[in-house]
Amino acid sequence: MVRKALITKILVPVDGSKSSIEAAKLALDLARERKAKVIALHAIRMSFAFPPGNKQAQTPSQKEVEAAESYVSDVRKMGKSFGVDVETKVVESCPSVVDTICDFARKEKCDLIVMGTRGRAGIEHFRLGGVATGVVTYAPCAVVVVR
Repeated sequence: MVRKALITKILVPVDGSKSSIEAAKLALDLARERKAKVIALHAIRMSFAFPPGNKQAQTPSQKEVEAAESYVSDVRKMGKSFGVDVETKVVESCPSVVDTICDFARKEKCDLIVMGTRGRAGIEHFRLGGVATGVVTYAPCAVVVVR
């Protein structure tokens, strides 16, 4: 007899991109099927001011915070149509999006991370290797990457 993997908590990092929306839909479908909890997370990367000798971290702009709140709120709204409650979380001024996602999954004891392959990072994806690649490498749990 084949036994289903126990999935009780699913983390969905979102950034408003098409692939993160598709990832959220898959996570919500899995959560409905397995009666799991879903957490939608957006991490706002810390920005720095670089006048000579000044490496002081800057707080996120109101526009960045509003966008982040919108991304996670959209997943909460989608969750209602799936019959799934969604918890939302925005982390401001994180130095590393990958570390933030992985640490959050570890602290929350998530069983699964479902995320998109390409976010809003653009050319940074190629230069840094991409957030999805980093999460797959360092996550404390299984990761599903959605195109």
